[in-house]
This record gives sequence, C-alpha cells and structure tokens, in this order.
Amino acid sequence: MNVAAAEQMIPCVLELGGKDPAIVFDDADLDAAAKKVAWGAFANSGQTCASVERVYVQENVAKPFTEKVVALAKTLRQGEPNRSDVDVGAMTTQMQVEVVRRHLDEARQRGAKVLAGGGIEVTPEGARFVQPTVLTDTTPDMAIVREETFGPMLPIMTFRTEEEAVRLANDSSYGLSAYVFTKDRARAAPSCV
Repeated sequence: MNVAAAEQMIPCVLELGGKDPAIVFDDADLDAAAKKVAWGAFANSGQTCASVERVYVQENVAKPFTEKVVALAKTLRQGEPNRSDVDVGAMTTQMQVEVVRRHLDEARQRGAKVLAGGGIEVTPEGARFVQPTVLTDTTPDMAIVREETFGPMLPIMTFRTEEEAVRLANDSSYGLSAYVFTKDRARAAPSCV
C-alpha cells in the first residue's frame, strides 16, 4: 500500500502492529515502573499500538515488581468507559476478543500462571469485557509473548543481565516501541534496545 501511494505522491498513514516490551532494571523506582507498566498495558483495554505487551524484569526485583503490578491490576474497575468510576472499558470487536482468548488459553495450557484477571465476559447487550490480566511463567515461544495480542494481557518474564534483556526485547518481528525503567540514563539510551 505504501509503495502504491508513494508512486502517485498520495499521502498515507499506515497502522503498525506492536508487541512492545518494557524492561525493568533492578535500580528502577519499582512503584513508578509498576504504575506506568500497568497503565501502558491496560489503558484502552490494551488496544493501542504502543501498549506494553510484555515485560522483562531483572530477577532480583521480579517478585516485588510483580506483586505491585498484580495489586494495581486487581484494583482496576471495568465497565462503561464514560462513567467516572470506571478505569477500563470494553474490547472493540469480538474478533479481537477471540485472539485474546486464544493467546490466554494457550498460555494457560502450557503452564503460564494467571495472577490477576483472566476473565472474559460478553454481556447480553454485546459489551465485550476482558479483565486486565497479569501472567507469569510464560515462555518466548508462547503466542502471548510472540504475537500481537492487542488486549489487556501482561506477561511478566525475568532476565539476569542487560545484554539478555536487550536480546529478549528485540526477539520479535515487531519493532514499534519499547520502554526502559532504570535510573541509569546510559542504560536507557535508544541504542540499547
């Protein structure tokens, strides 16, 4: 499409997919990182191209970071998005709900643990609600880690070294955006991801 538009000098905007990683180093402010990652994963029910779709957290802070994200996910209120007491609305299409369901079911069958959320409900009126979901024990070959989910799913995985974090974050055919949480500016430089 881009080539066809360029050949005729027609401006165009292309929608890009993403499987955007977040890397959380052990020197990060874990409270701030957890809030930002949760917002990045669950805002708009995860239906944003630059949504956080996978998290790599340094092993020695994985437990407290995960606990913080799980606690945040469990406080989110789901419902009609125009209400002031609602944090997360519905999914836009049934087709996307089925993608989310397929990714979640496969992850569970292959040993992933759901620490928060995991529920999917379609109301009689047709509203499609997918609970903000936090998973652990996911692996790089699972669809929920490899494919664009475009829903409120957040697999959290661990790493030991900076090199491993960068390798894992870059192990994707998607390259839209990435997020790095650290107090070390050199570590967060764009060249590292």
